Amino acid sequence: MVDLMASYPKNFHLPTMQGSYSIKYVLPILVPDLSYDSLIIGNNSEASSAFLKYLKEEIEKELISEYEKKLPDLKNFISSSKMTDVFKVNFSRKCCVPTGSSPA
Repeated sequence: MVDLMASYPKNFHLPTMQGSYSIKYVLPILVPDLSYDSLIIGNNSEASSAFLKYLKEEIEKELISEYEKKLPDLKNFISSSKMTDVFKVNFSRKCCVPTGSSPA
């Protein structure tokens, strides 16, 4: 990161800088054709929120993609006779125990 203030003479400021050396205020002075005014996202808060939303969506897409790749193997694993038997036994032990007693 570069401190823009270091590139200006001491006590240099213009009214359009609004007392700040932020790129948001300095850039329009240096390059008048560039502006934030035409952007949909016009401040740091909106930019941060949009970026986080983008990351969240990308992570969700990646997780869904990984899940979809593994789903056929998961279905095959669960449908195998040994896994089905284990699931049935564990399910019946946990769900079909009378109140006050414990599973075998």
